[in-house]
Amino acid sequence: MVGASSSHRPGSRYSPRHDFWPALRPLVEFLIHRYYDPLYGNTYWKNKNFDTMCEILGFGLRHGVQTVYDVFLETRCLDVFRGHSLRPSLVGVINGYVAGLAAPQASIDSQHYLDYLHQPDNLFSACCILTTNGWDNFSDKPDSTEMLRAGLCSNIRALANLRPLDPSWDQCRRKLRYLLQDEGGEFFVMQRKWPEYGFESPLEPKDIDEAKSNISLALGELDGLFSGSRNTNVHSPTKPRESMVRRFLGGIFNISVTPDVEKGT
Repeated sequence: MVGASSSHRPGSRYSPRHDFWPALRPLVEFLIHRYYDPLYGNTYWKNKNFDTMCEILGFGLRHGVQTVYDVFLETRCLDVFRGHSLRPSLVGVINGYVAGLAAPQASIDSQHYLDYLHQPDNLFSACCILTTNGWDNFSDKPDSTEMLRAGLCSNIRALANLRPLDPSWDQCRRKLRYLLQDEGGEFFVMQRKWPEYGFESPLEPKDIDEAKSNISLALGELDGLFSGSRNTNVHSPTKPRESMVRRFLGGIFNISVTPDVEKGT
C-alpha cells in the first residue's frame, strides 16, 4: 500500500488505520511547490509555513516513514531547495534524512534514497545546508561557539558515514573549497539572512565570513575522515530541540502502535 509506514519500534507493528502520513502528503507537496510562488501569500507566513513543513519532513524522515521518503524523492526536494536561498529549518530535514537511513532498525529500501542523496549536486546541497545554516539568526542559538562547532561536525560526520566511499565526495569537497575563494561565485549572492521576524535580507560581509568559517570547519572534518585519521562511526545527527509540531506528531506516533502489540498478545 502506498504510504505504508515501516515499523518504528523493535517488536511492534504499525496499524494502517493509525497511519496519518498519507493524509499529510498533499500538504507537504503543496507547501514545497507553493513556497517559491511569488503570487502566493505574505512572505512572512510563507516562511513560517515552510518551516512547519520542514519540521514535519524532518520528523517523518528521522523515524524512517516510507511515505515521507517517497515524498522527498518524488518532489525532488534537494533540487527545489538548491534553486533558492537555504533556510535554517532545512538543517533538521537533512539531519532527519540521514538519521532515518542510518538507523539500525530501518526497514525501508534505502538504496534509492541513498542514490538520490549522493548525486553530486544533491550531496553538495546537503553539505551547504548543514554548514551555512543552523542556529544563527534564531532565538535558540547555542550559548557557545563550541556547541555550534560540535553540532556541525557531528552532522557532517553522520552524512559522510552513510556512504563514505562514494566518488561524489571528491567533487563535493572541491565545490566546497571553491566557496572559500573570493566571493564564492553566485552562491552567497543567492543566500539570505533569515530573522525570526520580518523579511529576509542579503548577506552582509560578516554573514559570509561566518558561513565560510563553517565551511572550513566542515572541510577539515571531511578531510580528516577521508584521510583515515578519524573514525566515521558516529551517533545520529544532533537532535533538534523538540517543538510544538514534534510534540503533536509524537503524540500521534505514540498511539499508532496497536493495543495488542503493547500488551504483548
